[in-house]
Amino acid sequence: MTVNFTADLASRLCFTLLMGVTNVSSRVLFLGCTFIFMVVRFVFTSRSDYWWIMVTSGCLGAMRGPLYTFIALVIDEEYPQQFPKAFSFYMVISGITAFSVGQILYFIGYMSQNDEMVLHVLTILLLVVVVTWAPEMLYRKIKSIKLLSGNK
Repeated sequence: MTVNFTADLASRLCFTLLMGVTNVSSRVLFLGCTFIFMVVRFVFTSRSDYWWIMVTSGCLGAMRGPLYTFIALVIDEEYPQQFPKAFSFYMVISGITAFSVGQILYFIGYMSQNDEMVLHVLTILLLVVVVTWAPEMLYRKIKSIKLLSGNK
């Protein structure tokens, strides 16, 4: 756990500096970190030797920090005038989701007697974010390019 928390702290500092010097949207960074997190979580379950777990745990920690940091920035980018209301709504939905999904994951773990199955279900839930956000972001990019070329 020390590796995970150290990587989490270091990544929060590094990504904060990165956000200050680049012009990449928080949404793109959130989506990228989510995808990397999914891949590393899947790889994490493939082996169980000590060093493998330490390295993948560090990678998971390094991606966890930005995920929690970027979600607030994504909400701020989408709703800058209504950020307190939007973030409060996000927190309420997050709590309800955590409570209900937690119960479902407990049931899956209890029935399968397999922690790896629970991790794979969590990874599939992250896949929902990637699958829904990626086409939307692509659509927005194409739409903005068409608007820019139409104005010239």
